[in-house]
Amino acid sequence: MVGWGLSAVLTKTGVLTDDPSKAEYMARTDARADIITNANWFKVPYPNQFGSPTFNTGVFIAFFIGTLNSILDSIGDYYACARTCNVPPPPRYAVNRAIAVEGIGSALSGILGCGHATTTYGGNIGVIGLTKVASRDVLLWTAFIYIVFGLVGKVSALFITIPLPVLGGAMIVMFGMFNGIVLSNLQVVSLSSTRNLAVIGTSLLTGLMVPYWLENYPDDLKTGNVYRDKVLMTLLSNPIICGGVLAVFLDNTVPGTARERGITAWQEPEKCGQSRTYSEGLEMYAPLLPARWLSWRVMKYLPFCQYKAQEKDKDTSLHGQEEQTV
Repeated sequence: MVGWGLSAVLTKTGVLTDDPSKAEYMARTDARADIITNANWFKVPYPNQFGSPTFNTGVFIAFFIGTLNSILDSIGDYYACARTCNVPPPPRYAVNRAIAVEGIGSALSGILGCGHATTTYGGNIGVIGLTKVASRDVLLWTAFIYIVFGLVGKVSALFITIPLPVLGGAMIVMFGMFNGIVLSNLQVVSLSSTRNLAVIGTSLLTGLMVPYWLENYPDDLKTGNVYRDKVLMTLLSNPIICGGVLAVFLDNTVPGTARERGITAWQEPEKCGQSRTYSEGLEMYAPLLPARWLSWRVMKYLPFCQYKAQEKDKDTSLHGQEEQTV
């Protein structure tokens, strides 16, 4: 808000140029004022508003690759968000449920003709880290506000006109915080190990170098098949796929101990001095369903509703350990 207000003052006083051909022009608060004029007051999305759906194999493969990339990215975001909120890492059934919800949201976006899918956004995790506000009630109200923005065009258009330098400055702080949170996971990895340093360095360099190469020299990738070239271009131009896949491959093929790789710290944190007191327990990952439903036997076989089943198995295991001790 301070940055937006400063841009308004500089625009009103004529400090910022009114020449649209200059980059400085996008710092003006009226640079994109036509968006408010052209926006509708109210608009409700509906299926097939842009025509009947069509299918294209090439587009499907490209989006499928993007979906796999999104899933990998989201899993990392779930763990980063849990770490930021000081809660236990999400169990498998919670991760499954989150990915399923993203899939449902993406399907609804496609049905309604939206130009985007539903996925996590690392910048929001950075906001949680900066503000120290992790209340689910706050995030639910934020979701409600976004729904209002989607229905009332003039209101959402007003926020779209925020000057680009203001948005850029905010994103630098948000993603800077998020990157720091992600890199903090390396504290359980032995950074004095040559093996780990080689895996990390090689993966980061490849993730930056290969997409940069294809962006500047796209004609270098020629296999003789246009269709295959497009698939490879989609894969190799993504930094997460290039660096992430290589990191996973090297980490699972180059010999290294579990403690060296940081696995022991995740599985047995008390042995590595990584145990911590969480603000909440695993009950926060319970599905938003009546407790009576969660006790049904069928829930044990649903990969996204296994909260009660896992708690029961945990209690049984603890009881068995107590009997063995006695």
